[in-house]
Amino acid sequence: MLKVAHEILDWSEAWALLLPLGVLAFKKADTSRLKPVIVFSLVSFVLYFLIDFSWKFKYDLNLPEVFHDNRILYNIASLVRTLCFMAFFNQLRLPFKGKAPLLLPAVFAGFALLDFIFLEKFTLFGNYLHLAECIILLVYCMSYYIRILKSDQADVFHTPAFWIITGLTLYEAVNLPIFMNYGNISESMKKFAIDLWSVHNIAFIVLCLFITRGLLASARN
Repeated sequence: MLKVAHEILDWSEAWALLLPLGVLAFKKADTSRLKPVIVFSLVSFVLYFLIDFSWKFKYDLNLPEVFHDNRILYNIASLVRTLCFMAFFNQLRLPFKGKAPLLLPAVFAGFALLDFIFLEKFTLFGNYLHLAECIILLVYCMSYYIRILKSDQADVFHTPAFWIITGLTLYEAVNLPIFMNYGNISESMKKFAIDLWSVHNIAFIVLCLFITRGLLASARN
């Protein structure tokens, strides 16, 4: 039973995204302001399925060596997650106005490019990339909560943005200490790194559950 639970957790990055995608498929949700979240869900599902599939079956199916290391895909997933949620916050006009929302994604993309040219290898887990993701998105999340407190919005719990951003806040806050040095941990303490990543997977399930709740709120509205 424990082995089955562990296997389910190992595949959680892929199957958890089926929850929000299922709502999109079977519920008539208002997705006019949620397109970045939908793009994140679709692209991430493909990436994480490839990650989990290559990790589980690289030897059983004699996959080419290029599929033996999924760290490149994790870096791409981080880029997708950061840029998609930055676009989502920009639609909410947070936390900046004017041209800043258009410039910030370009600045982040430029940082990622410089990071992998001068600081880290793209073929390895990008500590700086993932750390930047956490800091940037947590700043966006805090700006959202500050706006709520200032506006005294009564029906905030019925808005899709509240649920999605709350899930994102929990995900990034939990993973901030993990992402800080995970690349080095995965190289020196592989067994511990695998166990530690289970915490990430649980946080990712929580994120997907909150995104699903947000989409359901959009369908009701």
